[in-house]
Amino acid sequence: RTLGKKVTMIAGDTPLPKFAVFYPGSNEILPQNFFQTDLTQFDLLIASDMSARSRLSELGVVQFPPNLKTIVIDHHNNGDSFGQINLAVSTAAATGEILFQLFVSWEISWSAEIALCLLLALYGDTGSFRHPNVSSRTFTIASELIKLAPNYARVIDQIENNEEFERLLFRAVGVTKAERFFA
Repeated sequence: RTLGKKVTMIAGDTPLPKFAVFYPGSNEILPQNFFQTDLTQFDLLIASDMSARSRLSELGVVQFPPNLKTIVIDHHNNGDSFGQINLAVSTAAATGEILFQLFVSWEISWSAEIALCLLLALYGDTGSFRHPNVSSRTFTIASELIKLAPNYARVIDQIENNEEFERLLFRAVGVTKAERFFA
């Protein structure tokens, strides 16, 4: 939107998780899947962090109308390359790293909301910065984003401490049935 584009975001095959309400702009995500979206009304589809066409939807075979240009931005390079433009940077720990670099090169007008969304993308895609592909570049980018989104800690706390009751019960059952087989 900072580039003057009209944007429509869809939720996908499943409802958004409850913690998503803490993401800036989450209220603008339409509760519909790929097949409920009339793609003939759009000229561009950007799929981020989706290394395969099937990740767009598992409800059927994903086909694009001829008028639709497709761009895929991902840090997984699995060779699917379903976009007309495919930006796969396997050295990036998260798609958020790639988006950060794109936004810098496009000289977007940064807001706290954009910075927070990218920081949350880094946080989630790296398993809270635990995955082995996290690098000093990841933390440098996170540091730059934190400068722009100083309320990040509160939002991460809300996300991490807002587990759905059903998931909490599922984990509780697992813990109560745990056994040690090798000491």
